[in-house]
Amino acid sequence: MSSLEVLPVPLVSSPEPFFYTPAEVAQILKISTDSVLRKFAHVKGVIDVGTEENLRKHIRRRRMLRIPHDVLQRFIQSSRVQ
Repeated sequence: MSSLEVLPVPLVSSPEPFFYTPAEVAQILKISTDSVLRKFAHVKGVIDVGTEENLRKHIRRRRMLRIPHDVLQRFIQSSRVQ
């Protein structure tokens, strides 16, 4: 049994969705945090609360993603090798 098949169940008893940070997802998927940011940056359902890039002031974009449990489950199911 692979460690990707069973995700740790969030211990949340409220009806609100549970969100993972990129570091937590990286640990679950055994990939780097940068890879998580690239793979989940444009996935529907992922919340990006970071800052936008401003080229006039030479400020780079900062990503701060929150990945819902359901989105992570879908990603694992779709990327599973048959």
